[in-house]
Amino acid sequence: MDAIAQGLSAAEVQVIRFEFPYMAKRRDDGKRRGPDGMPVLLETWRTILAGLTPMDVLTLIGGKSMGGRAAATFAAEPDGAALIDGVICLGYPFHPPAKPEKTRLEPLRGALRSTLIVQGEGDRFGTPRTWKPMR
Repeated sequence: MDAIAQGLSAAEVQVIRFEFPYMAKRRDDGKRRGPDGMPVLLETWRTILAGLTPMDVLTLIGGKSMGGRAAATFAAEPDGAALIDGVICLGYPFHPPAKPEKTRLEPLRGALRSTLIVQGEGDRFGTPRTWKPMR
């Protein structure tokens, strides 16, 4: 994540890093926990973006795994899409592990902004069978 953030900044893309509440709690107490529900994740995006000073650069949002899914979901909503220029997902969770039939493609199909997904073929949350039809 550090290398991606540095590379984007060097290309004059505004980069703001933050943790969702569940990750911040994990950092504070060391306990692993599941992610916050999507309403909390989307509200976190709204809060972060509302606190930014507009700059004359692209505003791309993104994240790794659940963070990418939350970014894509935010970008699929008209009020969210109005605040950003695009989405970058690093390891999108296309489906739960070992359940390729239970896809999480709705935010991608409803995208209102361009979305870049960087996905490894060995990712257990996104097999080539799942993501190849999205190309």
